[in-house]
Amino acid sequence: MPAALHLVPASAELEWSLWLEPVAHDFYHTAAYHRFSEESGEGEGFLAVYGSRERFLAWPYLLRPLGSLRDITSVYGYSGPLAFGCRSYDDLFLNRARREIRELWRSQQAVSAFTRLHPLLENHCWAGDANACGSTVSIDLTLDEAAIWHDYQPGLRNRIHHGRRLGLATEIDDTWRRLEDFAGFYQATMLRNHAAPSYFFSVDYFRRLKRALGSSAFLFLTRCGRDIAAAGIFTEYSGIVQNHFSVNNQQYLRLAPSKVLLDDVRRWAKARRNRVFHLGGGRGGRQDSLFAFKAAFSSRHHVFYASRRVLDARTYGSLCEGLPVPAASFFPAYRAQL
Repeated sequence: MPAALHLVPASAELEWSLWLEPVAHDFYHTAAYHRFSEESGEGEGFLAVYGSRERFLAWPYLLRPLGSLRDITSVYGYSGPLAFGCRSYDDLFLNRARREIRELWRSQQAVSAFTRLHPLLENHCWAGDANACGSTVSIDLTLDEAAIWHDYQPGLRNRIHHGRRLGLATEIDDTWRRLEDFAGFYQATMLRNHAAPSYFFSVDYFRRLKRALGSSAFLFLTRCGRDIAAAGIFTEYSGIVQNHFSVNNQQYLRLAPSKVLLDDVRRWAKARRNRVFHLGGGRGGRQDSLFAFKAAFSSRHHVFYASRRVLDARTYGSLCEGLPVPAASFFPAYRAQL
């Protein structure tokens, strides 16, 4: 079958799934998660595929409005291109595939394209123009319990022991009955961290996330007595468990309950024979206090890449004219103030 360009909307879930089926991917790549992003007003979800069933490059993305124009971005989390039947040095086919997909984006009047890539899948090799922008942390669940525990920093092990002695224990909220409590803790955490407005997700956002992910999403609660001390939404998909959102109840910060939460989720994930527990990285990929917190759980780090491409240089330059933000500090620069 000759190579061709296919454009699949997120509404065509069956066709989307058939392209993803033969290649390793995460829930971030699915049509369901892109439909969820559409419902959240983040753009239109598409899967661009160049090739045939024997060999292809597939790139999921969101097409966002930009006045009378558009630009390309990725869903919240780690997405990026997927390749089947390719080798990282298969330059001729991959170059042609990337060129065809870029031309598709230009035909959709996209000025620029930004994609967060998946650190565990290492799909930066398929993007062609990826830049390292930080690190993330994961725990190898195929190791035995003693090896995983030994890789925790000593101070972390002590705090977990201390928290358990004080009665901290974790459970799964199967019905998501305490979702509003989680959302309240999340909002308070965003306020404390002076987060950008785009990170203030509502209760409805989390409800729709649960509907989109179905049995792949779990709400965990770490209690101190009857009170919730920490809570988190975690995903389980194809052997990968992700720390999607986890927060403390500020009244219990002194007990560091999220440390017990993550340790309990890690034990649960291992018991279910998952391969890896991905904790994520720091804010904006930085090695900040959030990264240090996660790095205390594991010395296993991954480079986090992003793909940035200007598709229409003249329009991009005019949109950035007079902006106080240096072009290299945010991409696309014209959206920095938004």
